Amino acid sequence: MTTSDPQSAGANAARVGDAVLAEDGELGHVKAIVRSERRVPLYIVIATGRFLRRRYPVLSCSLVEGVDQARRRVYISGRRARLCQLSESAPIAF
Repeated sequence: MTTSDPQSAGANAARVGDAVLAEDGELGHVKAIVRSERRVPLYIVIATGRFLRRRYPVLSCSLVEGVDQARRRVYISGRRARLCQLSESAPIAF
């Protein structure tokens, strides 16, 4: 696992389709990456759950602890139950 500043190499290394692992196991996979106008990753949308119970929580890139590019895994700080309950929309900033 590679640990780094989430606003630099860590979150930038995440790719759509990568597996997402919380502290206590697999959470889902990266569905989308929301970037700023300068192409800096801000949020990661995670697809969790089964077909009929699918959710898409939006996680801040500050939660990214590291990315293993060889295994295509993104490591997130937090527990699965709590992360799955996060909002499915990104905060709006003015």
